[in-house]
Amino acid sequence: MRFWGKFMIGAFLGGLFGAVIGLLIAPESGQQLRGRVTDSIIQVRDDVVQASTDKRSELQEQLGRLRQPHIPE
Repeated sequence: MRFWGKFMIGAFLGGLFGAVIGLLIAPESGQQLRGRVTDSIIQVRDDVVQASTDKRSELQEQLGRLRQPHIPE
């Protein structure tokens, strides 16, 4: 598996683990905690979407350069 695949799996598992630990040791009410967990999940989702969008545009740019004919000097 490539680096980004391993990174995404690690980020997901780390987020899941952090959420579980947070639920177990939280000094807040259930409603407040659910709100914070939801906000965290949304933030992680947005970060993943942004990272994938950035990587996609980078790869498309590289592909465009590779498709250009090479003119020997």
